[in-house]
Amino acid sequence: MAEISGEIIQELLLVLRPFMWDKQQRRSYLFIALGTNATVLNRLVWDTPVDVFIPQMVNELILSGEIAPGKPTICALLEVIRENVGVDKQLEIDNLQQKIIEELTKKEKSSSVETDKHSRSKQMSFITELRTRLISDKQVYDLSRNEEFADFNFIGLKETPLSVDLVAFTKADDFTEKQIVDLRDKFFNITQIVSYDFGLKPGPRMPNGLLGLVFEDECPRSLIEFIKKQTKISHWQRSAVLVSWVIDVKYKQIHTHNNPVSLLPPVVIMEDSVFPGLEYLKSFIYTYRSPSIHLDNDTKASIQNFVRLESRLEEIYKIIKTMPEQQSKYNFPNAKRVQIFEQVDTYIENNNINEQEIKQSLEDLRQLIEKLQQQYPNASEEQAAAIIDAEFKEIQRTQPQRWQKICSLKRLWNGVKKGSLKAGEHFVEETPWGKAIIGFLEGITDETE
Repeated sequence: MAEISGEIIQELLLVLRPFMWDKQQRRSYLFIALGTNATVLNRLVWDTPVDVFIPQMVNELILSGEIAPGKPTICALLEVIRENVGVDKQLEIDNLQQKIIEELTKKEKSSSVETDKHSRSKQMSFITELRTRLISDKQVYDLSRNEEFADFNFIGLKETPLSVDLVAFTKADDFTEKQIVDLRDKFFNITQIVSYDFGLKPGPRMPNGLLGLVFEDECPRSLIEFIKKQTKISHWQRSAVLVSWVIDVKYKQIHTHNNPVSLLPPVVIMEDSVFPGLEYLKSFIYTYRSPSIHLDNDTKASIQNFVRLESRLEEIYKIIKTMPEQQSKYNFPNAKRVQIFEQVDTYIENNNINEQEIKQSLEDLRQLIEKLQQQYPNASEEQAAAIIDAEFKEIQRTQPQRWQKICSLKRLWNGVKKGSLKAGEHFVEETPWGKAIIGFLEGITDETE
């Protein structure tokens, strides 16, 4: 949900201030508006001054989204306040609600447009780079400037004494099966037009066409299988053959066409014979770095780090769990359960937490960091550390049981780091969120311990 403007915040202050003077008033109105179990209530700091509490509360309510379709959560509170004021104030609140809805709707649409532009940009970047490489490496002639070929992001021609090859690449994330079939037919027609009407005189050279459908997002398996079947061939006067491939940028895979292309007469097109070559395209896609990945490295905000963090901590926990009890030679009176790594002369305090608790704590940690990364995608290393520190302090203050589980992860992590496993070195990456969370885990034992 988009942020709300400072002007509307000021109007909300004037309307809400008489009803938000103390903690009891605040809780009463918010419980009536949202119910006692609304999760957003757990994120509010109830005892702050009124002019601090209201903007903080408004931001949290806006971030929580809609309480019903087309109805932002903040409007639910305004409706409760409306019941306790006179007619003039009711009109003022009605106008304010309309302003809020209009502003949030406008910003949501703007955000959606920017997201669509970014998605198109990512796909066009792949095709643009591939076009540049094909022109440079394979001396492909670019036909894309012809208006008749505007349905495709790139169309190129490569003619040799032995072959006439055309290639077309276009972004296809939102395509339906009908659109794909239409593109196949259009490109097959273009393959024939260019070969026979542009003076190439193919003669015995059967023109070949490769239609590459580029997917930046995940392509469903059923659609992959459908595209692989989209081949076409003509054996007559204007002979030509076309095959369709899926270019999966997300998973760096290429799914080639089905054979045979023709049953009568039987025609099999080997994937290695299709221009510009399967290995060439594989090499390009393996080395290609999409803008989304590049952005994550620049802003250091990859969530993949936390998946590996979760996996590594579980692995460490299993190692600790399987250490023989008889290895313990020393007595530590303050430790409930101590296991000694003799080879490094240290120990790990386990505090009797079971495997299920570890997994739940890891999942809680992963979801928290993923939420923060989505809220602050451009955070620097210092900003990420400050944000995480603030979040953990709020959890420590308002959710002591959850905080103790997170502290259990700290104890487990710090114990292992003192040993020879050097766990952190296996997955520390250049991301602010990765550094911030590992900094938290490796930090000094928290104040409550």
